[in-house]
Amino acid sequence: MSSESSPESMPLALTAPRAVLSLLRQGIYALVAAVFFGVSAWIPVLLCLDLLGHTWLVSHYLVGCYILPASGLRKGRLIFRPDPNDLPRACALLGFYLVVLALTGGCLAHLWWTGYRLLRKGYQFPSGAVLTLKPTMQALRDPVASAHWFGTGRRPNLCLDCLKRRCPEEGGHRPILDRVYHGRTHKRKDLDCFPLWDHYCWWLWTPVCLPTQKSYLLFTVYIGIFHLVSLGIVSWSLGSWWTRWTIPPYVVAAAFLPLVFLWVKMAPFWGQWKNQVFRNQTHHEMGTFVRYRREPAWPMGLAGPNGFEHVVVPFNPWDLGTIGNVRAALGDHWWQWPWFWCIPRRVKEYGTNPDWDLPFGEQWNNFVEGRSFELPQGIELTRPPPAIRRRQGFSSET
Repeated sequence: MSSESSPESMPLALTAPRAVLSLLRQGIYALVAAVFFGVSAWIPVLLCLDLLGHTWLVSHYLVGCYILPASGLRKGRLIFRPDPNDLPRACALLGFYLVVLALTGGCLAHLWWTGYRLLRKGYQFPSGAVLTLKPTMQALRDPVASAHWFGTGRRPNLCLDCLKRRCPEEGGHRPILDRVYHGRTHKRKDLDCFPLWDHYCWWLWTPVCLPTQKSYLLFTVYIGIFHLVSLGIVSWSLGSWWTRWTIPPYVVAAAFLPLVFLWVKMAPFWGQWKNQVFRNQTHHEMGTFVRYRREPAWPMGLAGPNGFEHVVVPFNPWDLGTIGNVRAALGDHWWQWPWFWCIPRRVKEYGTNPDWDLPFGEQWNNFVEGRSFELPQGIELTRPPPAIRRRQGFSSET
């Protein structure tokens, strides 16, 4: 007696291999992701080994296998003696590599040193910072809370976490300025309040905020240039001479390049440049005032003769335009942009102006200027009688 398969069992039999393949695909993806993020947690250590390894590789070929033999400083029997006419080219390549190495390593060292000081001692405002109330200030999203803190003589964007801290110089509550936000690590560990807080980069073990912003952004560019230059030098050596050690290091250098660009894409560092440099807004501000809203909502406070006024605008008040934002993040002059030791002016002069902590954009200035011509509610302009117009010298007397 032949057994017939039931209609209910047919779809299950057909979908079983697909389900197994789907589970297998998900398991492989989870394993690759776990390995990738596990390795990424040690990227600072790997970066140091990467810089040292590529430096040895380039020095081995340019100095040990080419510059010294071509200049006659290396004696003895050589498998291949390079052409002395290529000596200036090798020296130029070595000099260019050392410049790129200094910029890459210098950005990383400055980033780590500044981040270490911030995590250990906290952020210290510049010595000339004006910590009192100003005509225009950032406010909390809640207008009642903002007015409450303003009424007590504090900033309307006061951080409750920072309120618990004490200022050692004045013995009072810890001060705060515009665009200062409370920072936490990727594991939600509580940090301090930092100006222009963006995020904690767990791939580089450092907070990204106003003092570390430029070094962080430049490093994301220089690390890719560094690997391109290293690979180019090794490729040039591959066509210029041959030793038994040429092919394996070339393969290693070529394999590192796509991994670096994958890491840059995963970060994503282009998004950091687009927000922090070209838009003058941080990841924290993007998530608080812009994302998941029908329109952006930036809360601000105006201190006038009638007290505190809470306003919400649909634009970034500190947006200085594309060129202005680049100058604010990297330096006032274009020749200052590539050098990590040229500190931007807004880092050194943060909060020192008596009217604002950071310069406002043209759109905000137009908004405030337009409000100055608005009459309070209930007040209307009436035309004076003819007798008064003649007395005051009005041109029209009709």
